[in-house]
Formats: sequence, structure tokens, C-alpha cells
Amino acid sequence: MRNGGSSLGSWHAFLAETPAPEWTLDHPIRNCELRNVTRIDFRIGAWLAWRKDDPTAVRDDIIDVARSLVRAGR
Repeated sequence: MRNGGSSLGSWHAFLAETPAPEWTLDHPIRNCELRNVTRIDFRIGAWLAWRKDDPTAVRDDIIDVARSLVRAGR
């Protein structure tokens, strides 16, 4: 988007319900209630954005997050 805005942020602003990962249950979110989704069989495709000039910058961050989740037993 123009002016450095996030297309995901703009898209998210119009939604009343937004998917959230299970680990967010451990984090209080002001003015938000997390509800479990039941009776729905769904799959969500996920993509990672990589920097062309330095792909290791993103990769290292992803590895750090994954390691912290494993340590937390998630």
C-alpha cells in the first residue's frame, strides 16, 4: 500500500472476526475475546515474505520465534 501502510492492517481493520493462533490465549488483548472455532474443517495457506537483498534477515527471525515457541512447550 502507499505511504508505507500495511495491506494486512487495512484488511484487518474491517473484520469483526480475525483468525488468531492458539498461543495468543496466553496473552490478554484489550477489548477482545478469543473463542474456539468448532465444527469447521479448514486449512489456511501461509506464505513467508523474503527480502531479495538479504534473505537471512527474515530467516533468522523465524528461527528465533520457532525456538522460543519450542522452549515454551507450544
